Amino acid sequence: MKPQSLDHLRAVVAVYRAGSVSEAARWLGLSQPTVSAHLRSVEDQLGIRLFDRESARLVPTAAAHELARTAGAHVDALDELLYPSLADARAAVLRVGGAAEFLREVVAPSLPRLLANVEASVSLRFGLAEELLEALAAGELDVVVSAVRPHGKTIRALHLFDEDFLLVGAPSWRPSSSGDALVELERIPLIAYAGHLPIVRRYWRTVFDRRPDALTVAAIVPDLVAIRSSLLAGAGMSVLPGYLVRRELEQGTLAVLHEPAYAPLNSVYVALRRGAEANEPAVERFAAALVELVKSQPVR
Repeated sequence: MKPQSLDHLRAVVAVYRAGSVSEAARWLGLSQPTVSAHLRSVEDQLGIRLFDRESARLVPTAAAHELARTAGAHVDALDELLYPSLADARAAVLRVGGAAEFLREVVAPSLPRLLANVEASVSLRFGLAEELLEALAAGELDVVVSAVRPHGKTIRALHLFDEDFLLVGAPSWRPSSSGDALVELERIPLIAYAGHLPIVRRYWRTVFDRRPDALTVAAIVPDLVAIRSSLLAGAGMSVLPGYLVRRELEQGTLAVLHEPAYAPLNSVYVALRRGAEANEPAVERFAAALVELVKSQPVR
């Protein structure tokens, strides 16, 4: 089989990241027919379809996801050596992924400080840790804030902080000092993130050494900020990361309903591709600034 040229692979990776042939052509400084020809060459050579067309956009197939994941980082590394101008163009926009709540509450309000020495603009992408780490490995993202420890030879992880989880609700739901605290807590309506109670289940097992089977789920709200809003309205209780409710606790609009001896903790990491410290200084500076931000303004 004839090996694919770097130009052909670069075109596939660019189309994957851009979502369209026209945008990929603009990135690469090529004509649309040329990029389309490179894409067809790879598909014909491998005997697979890489993209399906839906309306005005291209949707990657499973084969495209795998090719971008395995080839993207290598194409980027070769471009750093052979085509510095392409690397400079990528560095002009820093692509940062993470949980929507953390990016909204911590990163977005601190962007002036985080970008002070980066010399790039930033594009934020919300999502789940696993899918964002895949996008990082494929070269779609430059930095990912992940509550899942990254693995893989191409990914480097920096410990950011340990987030604590608090059982919170409106002050009116605070258990009395005279009664059985657990019994009283189990009578409070629960606002859950998902039907299988992932956060609450872990809290109940860690703190009370039992399953949360006695709880009554009043609502399932798959957004932690929206859960916080419902708690402020008095809807019930939930388990939320401390950084998300610190201000409300200080103001007294929410209260910690139970203070365990050992609260559940979860490590949060900054993930970036290996080699960023040498080849992508803007990425490295942003990651370092984020670590310093959390040290100076604890989010726990």
